Amino acid sequence: MQKIHPKEIISKSYKRMINDFNNFFRIAFVPFIVMAPIFLFTIYYDEYVMDLYNQKGMLAYWRGSGLTKLINWLILFPLSSAFLANWHRYILFSGKKPWKYFAIDFSKYTFQWIWTSIKVGLLFLVPAIVFVILFVKVGINYYLFVTIYILSFIAYIVRVSLIFPATAAQHDNSFKRIFKMTKNNFWSLFLIFISVIPIIIIWFILFLLIEFSLGIGTEISITTNLFENFITFAFIFIIYGYLASCLSESYKVLSKK
Repeated sequence: MQKIHPKEIISKSYKRMINDFNNFFRIAFVPFIVMAPIFLFTIYYDEYVMDLYNQKGMLAYWRGSGLTKLINWLILFPLSSAFLANWHRYILFSGKKPWKYFAIDFSKYTFQWIWTSIKVGLLFLVPAIVFVILFVKVGINYYLFVTIYILSFIAYIVRVSLIFPATAAQHDNSFKRIFKMTKNNFWSLFLIFISVIPIIIIWFILFLLIEFSLGIGTEISITTNLFENFITFAFIFIIYGYLASCLSESYKVLSKK
């Protein structure tokens, strides 16, 4: 079984996001331009129309309104899947055939990607629901419950993560194959995942600079709030692109016979 070297994967992926940013921008541009105003509308709707935070609290605000959930599932999720599937294929095939550039890529493999994402979610959701029921019935300590839940989620995501480049490449993406592929590479993949932290730190610093420029304690305007969320959305795309690069490079190594 092949082994991946985190340092090599991380270095290659960061270099790609810098040196090959023009192609990343080209692939991401149309999905981003279409999705950004829709995303900002959901922020505006939940915060200023529904006033979810003040009316129902932080948890309800994080979950979003019914309209926001509908938009997320029916519009933003398919569009982000189209972007990620195409970006994965660009990396997997080194920008050559069978990869093709599409402004918004709704080819067969994108729909396979969407279905795979749903299966990945459902596979974790079922035992999670059972665990929640046990938490309620047995009365497990809340902090212990949250800790176990988060650790289980992280372990699952790391082990199943290579299913996405496998799907984009239209290879065998069975859970059996993916779990076997990642069995001896868990910690390497985990290190690769947390290597996204520097990008998050850059976003956080930029966010703080915007806040400090307005003055601490100053009530921000709707325009400024939406601008901050626009920056956040742009960084989400960059984070997605970087992690997709990491996973595709890892998959190329581990799928070698």
